Amino acid sequence: MLDASYEMILTAKQLAVSPADASTWQRLADNSKIVSESIKRLVTSIREQAPGQVDLDAAINQLQQMIQQIDRASMDALQDQLPRGVITEQRVHQQILHACQSLYDRIELLREATIGHSEELGHCVHEHMEAIEPLVQSSIQAASVTYD
Repeated sequence: MLDASYEMILTAKQLAVSPADASTWQRLADNSKIVSESIKRLVTSIREQAPGQVDLDAAINQLQQMIQQIDRASMDALQDQLPRGVITEQRVHQQILHACQSLYDRIELLREATIGHSEELGHCVHEHMEAIEPLVQSSIQAASVTYD
């Protein structure tokens, strides 16, 4: 990228001297394209190496799987095929409340990580995912206990 940028500057100087030279214009366009592509690769690389990016990608995949679980449970409930849970309705509601409180307790840490401590973002997201999993499972259990 630096070499192409340097060549672009030299070519621009040559264009100042002879602005009608077609080959110089072509060289400028070629160098400009190289610089542009290099910048795009650099931005992509920075984005991929951002703090917590791997954890965020894993969390997105995990959330998609949980959404599929909920969709399957919903379809099973609509077709009266959701297996009945053996847990009491009160216990399931306690589990849901506990999972919600656990998520709520982590919100401030996640907010702080997103604002000023990006190196902690991956860890915070991982902790949130650990709290969301029981919420999803408890919600499905609640549906299995209460549907009619």
